[in-house]
Amino acid sequence: MPAEAGHPAALWFVGTRCRPLWVRPIVRDDAGAFADFVAALSPPSRRQRFHTAVTELSPTWLRLLAQPDAATDLALVAVAWQQGAPQIVAEARYAVDRFADPAQREFALAVADGWQHQGLGRRLLRALTGEAARHGVQQLVGDVLRDNQPMLQLAAREGFAPTGHPDDARLLRMTRSLQVSAGPAAAAQPLFGGVPRAAPAATGAH
Repeated sequence: MPAEAGHPAALWFVGTRCRPLWVRPIVRDDAGAFADFVAALSPPSRRQRFHTAVTELSPTWLRLLAQPDAATDLALVAVAWQQGAPQIVAEARYAVDRFADPAQREFALAVADGWQHQGLGRRLLRALTGEAARHGVQQLVGDVLRDNQPMLQLAAREGFAPTGHPDDARLLRMTRSLQVSAGPAAAAQPLFGGVPRAAPAATGAH
């Protein structure tokens, strides 16, 4: 599951054991690995990510998630070398809502169960927020299940404010306005909130 040649990636070290991860935008060839990532999530983690009892992604849904529209959307994946192969262990993404403000994006975040409670979700959310501002997004919103306290607490610590969801009482809508940094100077900055770029390897939300 290598990144495309020359695709920007960042090397992060996560948790008390400093496990290495490559963080980069998702690419088309990641579809199978992303499907495996979703399938490996525990049922509670899948419910928190998709708000329903998802067991696997349909081909259409998988294609949309693995091939976001580069003009409006962004999906970051964290890739670890596990059991002799590269595996996606987390995702953070934002996407345009065709029926909402064009300067607004909806975000989502998921971390593999074995990688939770190590700060990975926080770092990914910060990276995603920085990229959104760099690309001119003025506001990020995310719908979170009311019983998903870890995600609600994480979002609140990162400056997101809760409001009731207009259509679904199970959800809270977390919203954060961004200080847009788009422009020639911002475009020259490295990806992922200033994390230095590194050559790509061949290889719920805390």
